[in-house]
Amino acid sequence: MHIGEIKAIKEVEGGTLLKVFLPNAFLETQIERQKTSETAYVEVKIDDKRKITIQQRKSYYATLKDISNYTGHLTEYLHDYFKFLYKYLHEDINISMSDCTVTQAKEMITILIDFAIDNNVPLSERVIDRVEDVDRYIYKCIVKRLCIVDGRPNSDFHHTTAVGMGRDRKKIDHVGMKGFTLCRSCHNIIHQMGEEEFCKKHKVYPLTLDEYAIKKLKL
Repeated sequence: MHIGEIKAIKEVEGGTLLKVFLPNAFLETQIERQKTSETAYVEVKIDDKRKITIQQRKSYYATLKDISNYTGHLTEYLHDYFKFLYKYLHEDINISMSDCTVTQAKEMITILIDFAIDNNVPLSERVIDRVEDVDRYIYKCIVKRLCIVDGRPNSDFHHTTAVGMGRDRKKIDHVGMKGFTLCRSCHNIIHQMGEEEFCKKHKVYPLTLDEYAIKKLKL
């Protein structure tokens, strides 16, 4: 692994351009040798110096307590279990919820939220109010057909990309279309309130469907 400095950054259509300097690293030969066709791929991880926030710590321990109440396992046991799981998933890194970074706390909370959703653990407040990785949460709700606002199952996909009047949705290619899953109650509310105001109120947004999501939604 090489540690470097970002010297320039520019957002362009479709992504971000980075200019990175790696001191004492001479990689031209290695990059040329490992190219796939004309492209070489790298993994970029931004070093986060920010410390875990009070709100993140509160969300973590509240979710841990909810899981404990549902499963019957002691919070101390679950805390050790999820730290071990984090270590397994993140390059053998030991994590402490007292002084980890904001990014690490986000990753840890995401692990707990995933566990709660996958195991139908009821939380003492709405999941969306504890979520750190909103993209991941919304996508997970889509493929599991859960309402992104209140978590109700068997929710319907709400198109934020217009499909047109009179068109048969079963014959439409949904790849690239945007939206999210809502229960019947939230579906009615969004039509009354309007998408922009609804999304702003609940701090959510539509995601673009991929083939896997379309298959799970049976669109």
